[in-house]
Amino acid sequence: MSRRATLLSCVAVAAIGWLPTVAGAQANVIGVVYDSLATRAALFEAQVTIVELGRIAWTDKRGRFKFDTVKAGHYTITFMHPVLDSLDVSAPEVSLDVPPAGTVVAALATPSPATTYARLCPGPKELKTGAVYGRVHAATDGTPVAGVRVFGTWLDMLLVGTRLKRQWRETGVVSGSRGEFLLCNVPNDVAVDIRAARGVLAAGPVQVQTGEQLIAHIDFKVPITDSSSRMLAGDAGRALRADTMPPSGTSVLSGLVRTFDGKPVADALVGLLGFNVSARTNAAGQFALARLPSGTRTVQVRAVGATPTNVIVDLPEGGRSETTVTLEKRAPTLATVSVQGTRDTRDVPHSSTGFASRQKAALGKYLTGDEIRKFQPWSLVDALAMVTGVRREWSASGPSITIRGSKGQCIPSIFLDGMSIANGERGDIPELEGFIKPEEISGVEVYPGPFIPPQFDRTQQTGCGSVAIWTRR
Repeated sequence: MSRRATLLSCVAVAAIGWLPTVAGAQANVIGVVYDSLATRAALFEAQVTIVELGRIAWTDKRGRFKFDTVKAGHYTITFMHPVLDSLDVSAPEVSLDVPPAGTVVAALATPSPATTYARLCPGPKELKTGAVYGRVHAATDGTPVAGVRVFGTWLDMLLVGTRLKRQWRETGVVSGSRGEFLLCNVPNDVAVDIRAARGVLAAGPVQVQTGEQLIAHIDFKVPITDSSSRMLAGDAGRALRADTMPPSGTSVLSGLVRTFDGKPVADALVGLLGFNVSARTNAAGQFALARLPSGTRTVQVRAVGATPTNVIVDLPEGGRSETTVTLEKRAPTLATVSVQGTRDTRDVPHSSTGFASRQKAALGKYLTGDEIRKFQPWSLVDALAMVTGVRREWSASGPSITIRGSKGQCIPSIFLDGMSIANGERGDIPELEGFIKPEEISGVEVYPGPFIPPQFDRTQQTGCGSVAIWTRR
């Protein structure tokens, strides 16, 4: 045999030996599923499918999935997850070209918030609005509940001439046969209280502010027989609100408050949003709240040096629940320093407001932002009640304050950043509770009389003094 024939023979043998390897070549497919709608994070326990092959994989806690030994070809890959089921939308299908060997990376994600919003809420979209969706289940056994009214309330402050006009607004829907609900055109630039009411028994409130996310997800557990979850009607035109007296429910919540590095937080204030109940953590960071109304509730936690934190919990009827709250350290704020002189570094209103000069004249009672944050008041009423002579009161319309006037205790006029927003009407303070947070206040002035600065004097109309609130806006 010639040298050339021998060489060709060897090549042929090599080719024959290589062909089975090509025919049996297979690749790996790996990837991540990302949730751009509800959590803005990797999606856990998503079912990923290569459609043409009928092969399924599940994502881990980091949203990762993997298919081994996938034959070369052109395929379609997609996924399913309850977050999509509750919205009745489908995940996009992605084309996948698998080579004979190696590893292919596939990136999967839920539809963008803008795309999903357009599908869910067709028609004109109001400016600065988003959507809230979810499902409603029974607090007893977790079964879906239809016919539940899910509604959101928020406070609009409208500038009319030189006055701020308060206007409560509300939007609501009724849950469907599978407990599903969808609220469209919900403001995304203010905090909105969302509740789910089955008759007079309601869960919530859960505070939502969608912001740039456009879409927020909430699942509600609604009470079935727990009478402590009963709602009281507020004034005409206002949303239903929880009773402000201490509840007498059947649920117990215990838990732990800690820092990000796992250290317990002692003396943190833990309360239930919308209800007059709270407790302090012990040295081990532990707390317990008893006789709570069942259903989905919001736990509020505050501690010195930490950012106030809200946590949503589901409280079973006649049962116990546990939660762990991790607090984020509050970033220190440094005062601005001028090279031309010195300045007052206290957290007080700007000098243009005249706060400092009136405080020096001592015509009323005064409170600075530093003093307020030192004691970590739970609410606007708690902050105002720090001022000597201000009395905290409770009623069916909510927590409020009174001061002593010429004819006894009375409801003061309220000024916000120099503008009159309330003229001594009952229910004014409860309405402002969700609009003004204690940490936003830089100063408070209280004038029971008779010496009231002219710009704050409404005694001719109300017969009572005034309270001026300044914020850091």
